[in-house]
Amino acid sequence: MEIAKFVLTAVGTFLSVFSLSFAVFQYWRKKQDEKFDLLKKSVDDKIRAEAESRKESDARHEDRLRDLETTMAQRFEGRLSSMEGELKGIKSILQSIQNWFINNTGGKGIEQAAGRELSNEMIQRLLRANAHSLSITEVNDQIAWLENRGYVRVVRLEGSGFINAHITRAGIDVAKGYAKADGIDPPPEE
Repeated sequence: MEIAKFVLTAVGTFLSVFSLSFAVFQYWRKKQDEKFDLLKKSVDDKIRAEAESRKESDARHEDRLRDLETTMAQRFEGRLSSMEGELKGIKSILQSIQNWFINNTGGKGIEQAAGRELSNEMIQRLLRANAHSLSITEVNDQIAWLENRGYVRVVRLEGSGFINAHITRAGIDVAKGYAKADGIDPPPEE
């Protein structure tokens, strides 16, 4: 009986200690969960605050970028307007130079030009000075025709419509009447 009493006492003590330990463990676990929840909430709050800060920073950067784009666009438009005005002023000077060239070369044309080259617009002016009224498209077509036959070498300024024609040796021979070419009348005899 004593042994049974001892066993029951031991079991009772074990259960009491186990219950107490379990209660302490539950209390400790609850405190750990609370600390973890607090830490998690703190981290979440910091992440939210950082995200808000970044959104505000991004908004400021976007505003600054928009301001810079507007400023650059305005400056660019101003410079384009200024350049356009300068080009309009240069046009009359260029026309004066072209008229001087026409008057001082006797209207002879490309073989008399410095460097033996003329622009499509200058060729059009020479033609008009000699009573031939052609559109710039027609002049460009004639230059292309001459280029295909090797009488001129052409440089095109992309996107501008500007063509610069340089007469070749074969072109000079045809222009002066030293050689004959189909589709080109010989020069008039002087």
